[in-house]
Amino acid sequence: MLGEDRTRGWLTQLNSHLDGKAPANLLRTETGGKRLSRYLKSLQNVTYG
Repeated sequence: MLGEDRTRGWLTQLNSHLDGKAPANLLRTETGGKRLSRYLKSLQNVTYG
């Protein structure tokens, strides 16, 4: 779990996996929100190590 500062940073930082957009900017539209939701769900399936 991320702390508040790291979460805020993640939301406002440009993300190459989101076509160079910041997650917070995607939340401004329904389409963007759905795209962000799909991206976050894809991260649940990632295994490390």
